[in-house]
Amino acid sequence: MRELRPVIHVTEIGERADFTLADGSRIHLNTDTEIEILFSQQARRLHLVSGQALFEVAPGPRPFMVEAGDTETIAHGTIFDIYRRDEGVRIALREGAVSVSQNHTAPIRLHPGQQALARPGQPPQVTGIDPARIGQWQSGTLAFDNVTLAEAVAEMNRYATTQIEIADPALAAERISGVFPAGEQHAFAEALGLYLPLTAENRADRIVLIRADARPD
Repeated sequence: MRELRPVIHVTEIGERADFTLADGSRIHLNTDTEIEILFSQQARRLHLVSGQALFEVAPGPRPFMVEAGDTETIAHGTIFDIYRRDEGVRIALREGAVSVSQNHTAPIRLHPGQQALARPGQPPQVTGIDPARIGQWQSGTLAFDNVTLAEAVAEMNRYATTQIEIADPALAAERISGVFPAGEQHAFAEALGLYLPLTAENRADRIVLIRADARPD
């Protein structure tokens, strides 16, 4: 019997990609993402090695399963997003239903407007999310709603080789809201200076955010 080999798709930092599978399902890859696809006569299996992907699953007799970290998500005719990061795996559901299991435990069924965060060694936590926000990154913009500056910077840094650093822990705790173009680091830093007490300094391949009152005269 011929051994099946996975098909691998990869995006680089700042790159996005869309493609259609043999069954008609659509996959949208976000920045810095790798996914392996292995279809057999029994199942449609995918492995999100790293990064983030949005899945639009076509109906079919074979189960559609996505492995990410220690989680497995089974789709039931649906649109959902999986983001694999250091602190765990987030599965967010826009349409339909999915079943999420962690380390082969009893699955949790998600409904539209719900997300599950599966951290290593902890049971998945289910919370609500605005379905319109799921996959918003496809538009090339990032929306922040009262998040810390540290969280916003970490998200922005996913999309560019020029990294933003925060020099002051107190500054990192400041909260921001707004919609910003992904990958536009200098424009983001400039916009921050309009409503936070900071200045941005360009240093080689990075931008350092400094409290305005901490900058030497």
